[in-house]
Amino acid sequence: MGKYRIYLSLIFAGLIMFSGCNEGSRKSTISGNCDLTYLPKPKSDVITANPQNTKETCPEVFTIDCLGEDIKNELTGIIDDLEIKHPMIVINQQEVAIVKNRIKNKIEPQYSAYLDLMENAQEALSFEPNAPDTIEIQGGYYYDPAKKDQAYVVAGGYLSTSNAPQVKALLGAESYNAYTCALAYTYSGEDKYADKTIEILMDWADKNTTFTGGDRGLKLGNFSPLGYAADFIYDYEGWDKQDRQKFLDWWEQQVHVHTYEVVKRKDNNWKDAGMIGLFTSAVLLEDKELLLDGVSELRSYFVKRYDKGVRRTDGYWKIQTDGNCTYLPREVRKRKMKGDRGVTYTQYALTSMVQIFEAGRYAGCDFWDLKTDQGVGLEELINDFFGWQFELDKFPFNDNPVRFYKRYNTFELAKNNLNVREEMKDWLSKNRPVSGGDGDVYITLNKGDLYRGDPVRKRK
Repeated sequence: MGKYRIYLSLIFAGLIMFSGCNEGSRKSTISGNCDLTYLPKPKSDVITANPQNTKETCPEVFTIDCLGEDIKNELTGIIDDLEIKHPMIVINQQEVAIVKNRIKNKIEPQYSAYLDLMENAQEALSFEPNAPDTIEIQGGYYYDPAKKDQAYVVAGGYLSTSNAPQVKALLGAESYNAYTCALAYTYSGEDKYADKTIEILMDWADKNTTFTGGDRGLKLGNFSPLGYAADFIYDYEGWDKQDRQKFLDWWEQQVHVHTYEVVKRKDNNWKDAGMIGLFTSAVLLEDKELLLDGVSELRSYFVKRYDKGVRRTDGYWKIQTDGNCTYLPREVRKRKMKGDRGVTYTQYALTSMVQIFEAGRYAGCDFWDLKTDQGVGLEELINDFFGWQFELDKFPFNDNPVRFYKRYNTFELAKNNLNVREEMKDWLSKNRPVSGGDGDVYITLNKGDLYRGDPVRKRK
């Protein structure tokens, strides 16, 4: 049984040497082999300005205008000039070609991960899709104005009576099998996997499944791998164009509307999950206006905000430092959890965040190296999180935090894009292929050692 299938079965049980480089890439000459491929940075790495928003400049709703004229013009120009090509959410055409070459030449870490994928895909061919007519995704609390004596009424969500485990298992199984088959088609070229993907996708579109409930925006963000699958087979000749459009219409009307609402309303890990949905929708619908909205929101992760879409009043709504460590202020101090879930919520947020920073890079907006006006960014944040996760460093917000050992796409993508601590590199070398959970379950296959930027820096 493949490592990914073991990983998923645990969830469902509990919850129900490279011979040539791709043209255009830079190659390493380590040991005379092209075993490391470096992807050139897009032009957007020139964005370094850090606009100083105030309560007066963005008093109500965040828009691209809040970023300042220079950044607004830069982002608009990049998206206007962009040609959307599929796939472009979890990986793009250039990187697919690199991974295919590594598989062909049995280069690790891709080759072993590919064998796992194909083993899982063979099983996925027997999966029977079962999209319901409607799904209620219960929330934690909601406001019922009819009950004035009990304004906040428990609806489920984080309680034992919630249907969250069943919903997660259903959405997870459907999206996982569709994504597995789509990826198997991409790397093997065998039509049977694309045909199976279509079967799963069209079951949802034909049923025109609708979603209700307080947690639908969050859980549908985690449902994005179903959209990843559509991205991979978008141009497959066996997918009838009318059927494809039917799926896209369903996705826009029944999925996108809910993930987009979460992006605009939330500022914590819900927003990050919604952002995966936003980028997935923008690529599938080939909607540049929506894509501009996404990269603008992403750029704002490094900017002070005071609009109604954020809770904190000091402007540092996403990434912050106290001089000793860098953290996500909305994740480390969960009031109801008394801070003991700060590590797990940080992990959950980062699982989504790293995926959307890659999607932004494919859109020409490479923000991996950006810093806040405090001088910190993803590099400091992820290195500190790694220390908390594996108890190398004390978690400063709780003496006994809960830890979940899953969702490791953060470390694969950090290694590619940032200067990471040696312990992280060592951990990856000993544990690959790893799963990225809701972000990208096949993260090692898609991204293992696909370095971005300066190859000299990445050899340090």
